[in-house]
Amino acid sequence: MLSFLEVWERIQEQEADEDALKAMEVIRKGLAFAKPGCKDFWESFKELCNNRDNLSVLLGVDPTIVSQWAEKIEKYLIKVRTEDTSDKREIIPTANEPLTSAPNNVSGTTADLRPN
Repeated sequence: MLSFLEVWERIQEQEADEDALKAMEVIRKGLAFAKPGCKDFWESFKELCNNRDNLSVLLGVDPTIVSQWAEKIEKYLIKVRTEDTSDKREIIPTANEPLTSAPNNVSGTTADLRPN
């Protein structure tokens, strides 16, 4: 039987995983803004984060929070790039192959469903 502490730790891990997936989704959307010959969105945004005082005034956020953004963005950029280039993405076979032994009233990959 699990202790309360073990259950609590598992809940925290699940929430962290969900937060990571949400962060990675935003990172991917930002990467999609990239245009040939231009810096990608996140590189430009990280440069803006270097001016934390002015950015914090503009966005109404504490400067200490803004100062953490560049590092956090870089962390998730690395995760996204690693995941998107890893061999973990498996190609799932589809049913596009023709039937080898077709039952009655079946021609190729299409079935004749009309009543006899």
